[in-house]
Amino acid sequence: MIGQCLSNKNESATVSKSKKFLDLNKAVVEIHEYVLIWALIQQIELEDNREDNIIWRWMEDGEYTSKSVHHIQFKGTLCKLKIMPIWKAKAELKCRFFA
Repeated sequence: MIGQCLSNKNESATVSKSKKFLDLNKAVVEIHEYVLIWALIQQIELEDNREDNIIWRWMEDGEYTSKSVHHIQFKGTLCKLKIMPIWKAKAELKCRFFA
């Protein structure tokens, strides 16, 4: 029993070390990506005499409206659930009641 507890303790320590290594590895990758993006941004040259051109990509005309925002916010989040087949199911009444 004591040997089993020690074994479990060693396993958890190994898992903890590997998790820390994975977290460190993930951090290194994220820092590398950040540096790459920073280098790409540094290459962009802005023109002083040119106005910004903002295009709302969700609408064909590129115009930003509250209606277009509302439409995009909920697009794909609501499914058309067909409830009627649930009520026609051949099941006991106690099961049908909670469907």
